[in-house]
Amino acid sequence: MLYVITHDCRTAADHQRASAYLQSIAKSLWTHIDGVWFVETGRSGVDLRQGLSNALAPGAQIVVAMLAGFAAWQGLDSETEIWLARHL
Repeated sequence: MLYVITHDCRTAADHQRASAYLQSIAKSLWTHIDGVWFVETGRSGVDLRQGLSNALAPGAQIVVAMLAGFAAWQGLDSETEIWLARHL
């Protein structure tokens, strides 16, 4: 399953912990915009949210949404567009 995940990294340490967590569970992942990740994994959205919640500072805002084969974007570099098209 492919998810888009957004979170508010309040500190550099938050960003490092979020990155380490997502890299540890992802089959494939991509980030191009700070705080936004595209993650391919077999885990559920609830598991992803809870894992990030444990990695980030208390009160962090997190959104996890499953992508279901369609997305529209603008202004991304070609490498990001190729990754998205391949994984959707």
